[in-house]
Amino acid sequence: MAVETALDPKLYYKSEARPISKLKGLYARCGADVPFDTWIEMRDRARKDLYWLGKLILKKDLTRCHIAPCYLMFVQKDFDGVYHDDYTIGEVHQAIERQRRDRTVKEEYENYLGPLTSKDMLWLDPRGAFKSTLDGIDCVQWMLNCPDIRILILTGEYKLALAFMSEVKGYFYRPEKEDPTLLQQLFPEYILTGEDGSSKQPLLCPARVHVQVSPTVWCNSIDANLSGWHCDIRKMDDVVTDENSNNQDARGPEGSLKMKIDGSDNLVDEWGFTDMVGTRYYTDDYYGERIKTRGPEAPLRYLCRPAWQVKPEYANVPLLQIKAEMVNLLFPEKLSFRSLRQKLSKNILMFRCQQLNEPAGDLDSITFSEDVLRSRIVPKAPGDGEKFIAWDTSYAKSSDADYSAGACGEIVKIGEEWELFVIEVIYGKWRPSELDHRIIQFELKHRPKATIFEEPIESQRMKSDIQRLALTRQCPLNIIWKKAAIEADAKRNRIKSLETLLADDRMHFVAGAWVDETFQQFCRFTGIRKNRGRKDDIPDAIAYLQFFMPTTQNNEELKRLQVEKEEKARQQAQYDRIFAPQYVPLLAYEPPSLKRQLFGSLAHG
Repeated sequence: MAVETALDPKLYYKSEARPISKLKGLYARCGADVPFDTWIEMRDRARKDLYWLGKLILKKDLTRCHIAPCYLMFVQKDFDGVYHDDYTIGEVHQAIERQRRDRTVKEEYENYLGPLTSKDMLWLDPRGAFKSTLDGIDCVQWMLNCPDIRILILTGEYKLALAFMSEVKGYFYRPEKEDPTLLQQLFPEYILTGEDGSSKQPLLCPARVHVQVSPTVWCNSIDANLSGWHCDIRKMDDVVTDENSNNQDARGPEGSLKMKIDGSDNLVDEWGFTDMVGTRYYTDDYYGERIKTRGPEAPLRYLCRPAWQVKPEYANVPLLQIKAEMVNLLFPEKLSFRSLRQKLSKNILMFRCQQLNEPAGDLDSITFSEDVLRSRIVPKAPGDGEKFIAWDTSYAKSSDADYSAGACGEIVKIGEEWELFVIEVIYGKWRPSELDHRIIQFELKHRPKATIFEEPIESQRMKSDIQRLALTRQCPLNIIWKKAAIEADAKRNRIKSLETLLADDRMHFVAGAWVDETFQQFCRFTGIRKNRGRKDDIPDAIAYLQFFMPTTQNNEELKRLQVEKEEKARQQAQYDRIFAPQYVPLLAYEPPSLKRQLFGSLAHG
């Protein structure tokens, strides 16, 4: 075909928004080394073949795994015949509305993926599978088809949104004195120079024909104030994150994140489309809720793929025992079995979320139900077990007061299982001197076999103060000082283990006035370190009681601490025998009872 001679220079060719005469002018100065006919056909294919545009024009490392989303998920654009002299923005909007997700898909694919007319698309692929890359290439293709397009990019964090927009701008940006890229040779009217291409400001397409309030491409985080500009295309790229979905208040059918996303629906004009790409975290995250609501009234084009697909004959093999020959890899060129296996070994839950697209975050969440807690209330403890006390203290400066909590529990063997009965909890905001008295009073009241503290920063002062007060009150002490754990999630892991005790009906609460506050702290606890201001002293104190329960990992640590304590006592006794002052008796003979009275404590070391 000879486009140059076959068409009137005043005519518009296929999806071109400029007549042939102006295209010839662009071609003359673009520097392309192909004939005009080839050049114009390449422009047309770039507008209609997303995979070809990404792999051959933009030189991205796309592979066979990217073919399906390119041809089945993203809008298959065809703007042939739309443009003419003095075309209106209304005609552009009508053309956008006529687009479809796919024009040639077989019926069985539509039944599986969702209707072709779906305005919304949700594509879930593993982390690192080039989802955002393809999403950005699709933005480029929208601009090539429709220079008057308005695209809004939303992500979970603003920095990610800015990086996404910068990547899109980068395709069109031509730095001074640099040769044009293949895309820029094909579409010279789209080239950005200077600050227009290098700044963090919204992208304004130089090929745009109609003046509009909204720019061509702009971005924001989903948490921002989004009122104002409207868009034709909304790109939600990793809008769900572990940070904005880490508790029930944020996610779920009425969570703050869903309300934000639903609110942004009003920014998309009626003819527009929404593309969502991401990975799963929780069963009730926004993606999960959107999947639930898909149907005739809210159609959704949906595709979800794991990094590896276990072969049917190995379906029952545990995840950690999976071997290379047991799986088919989605993207072996980048997400190799070795790299995936390394991710799995580091964090199995995150691997399931981010690589397998299984919403496994719920398995690691901490949720205590008040109904379950109250069902574990008993009138009294059995009385035939051993009592222990655990403290979560804040031993601040003498002039300060902070929250502390102590829990007394009885550990009893019932049948073959060890069970914990929480007898009493005391809590309050006490200064160090007040805390010392509370500790000794609690000891005298319950006479525990042992008490455990997490060693505070000023441990020596606390130890001395408690010992001195105990001597004054004639209170015997058996205190185990546990060094503070350095692991970031040590507290949440301690408290989370109480979920198992509750589920197995092995933790009970003796009825008392302290129960309401205790249950409130349990129900408010999520394990998220950023939830500052929520007291968790009581759950943490109770969690420490697990160290006294036999056959637990915590109990093994307790045994080690007891051995260390006995070894230190033995060393101290040996030191005292060698270096302590020696007293010569005044009498040659004393009655045995008097000798025991004077030297009995020394005789026992």
